[in-house]
Amino acid sequence: MKRVWQQLKIGIVQGLLLLAPQMATAQEADWGVAMPFSISGLGLRTNRLQTEDPNATSAAAAFRAMLYPSAKLGSHWFGYAAIQVRSTPYYYQEAYSSQRSLQANLLQGFLGYAHSTNSKSFVIKMGHLSSAFGSFLPRYDDAVNPMIDWPLSYGYYREPVSFSGVVGLEIDASIHRLDTRFQLTNSSPINPQGLLSQDQHAQWAAGAGYTILQGLRVGVSAYRGPYMRQTSRFLEGGERPADYSATGLGLDAQWARGRWSLNGEWQHFELPYPRIRTVRGNYGYAEAKAVLTPRWYAAVRVGYQDYNYRRPDRQSYDFVFGYRPNRFQLIKVGYQWLRDRERPGTGDDVWAVQYVTSIDSLHKSLR
Repeated sequence: MKRVWQQLKIGIVQGLLLLAPQMATAQEADWGVAMPFSISGLGLRTNRLQTEDPNATSAAAAFRAMLYPSAKLGSHWFGYAAIQVRSTPYYYQEAYSSQRSLQANLLQGFLGYAHSTNSKSFVIKMGHLSSAFGSFLPRYDDAVNPMIDWPLSYGYYREPVSFSGVVGLEIDASIHRLDTRFQLTNSSPINPQGLLSQDQHAQWAAGAGYTILQGLRVGVSAYRGPYMRQTSRFLEGGERPADYSATGLGLDAQWARGRWSLNGEWQHFELPYPRIRTVRGNYGYAEAKAVLTPRWYAAVRVGYQDYNYRRPDRQSYDFVFGYRPNRFQLIKVGYQWLRDRERPGTGDDVWAVQYVTSIDSLHKSLR
């Protein structure tokens, strides 16, 4: 726990005010604070838990709490933070280890300035930010994500886009149907680093979207910059991480009408290594959700991962039924069918039950 709180303190030192732009706080007040949060409980059953220890149980339970402290600092300034506290293994990718632990992470924490008119808006943010690459990161809360797990390209370990966030500056601007975002950061979404790290390297990420018609949006995104550590075993002699930059390219689309909604992404990554071929990877997923009744929904996600070197090809098929007892609670039951060339069979498949409760009404107007 000491290390956990040290990590949170470092995040605060990085220029973060604990805050949130979507303040449900008194809309008429220029100053206020809020503390929305969600708490999730998860039960897993999978043979992944026996990967390191064949004698381990094939079932596990864990929890996750997402805290969103925020502040409205006048008519234009605001602050936002997203703090995660969880036990492991919570995510499917963590289930390959049966070891239990308690972790805390600062996913976001920044100071922002916003200005908007009828058809235009401008936002600048500085601090600990979610990457501007891709379109899934705004849905990392269990109360927002209709599935239980994440797409294959997102995660904490070895995935091309980390949920941990990067330190930097972001500018968002929109006019009519066009929305844009641009970031300058201290590290790559593949390998985020804090301000005290020896592995910081300036780089950029950007994205844009266009709403073709109501309910239909298409987008693009990209990033580029060094991603390896100074201590990487691939570097020799006078080689530096700055000599090898990763590139990410992405396309995304969202559509919703009536009881149906669709989300999809395609992503391409290139990771150059010294004296080794450039590793190229492609990821993609398509996600569909259907509202069956006011309380019930069904959702499915089909995804794939395809690399030319060092990583196995994989396909995932996720199925979820969701039930809402009321507007504060959500229960999901899901199954993931994973196909991995290096691990054939059904041992990596996952059965899961998730319970989510969220509260967004904790706020206080100051003036």
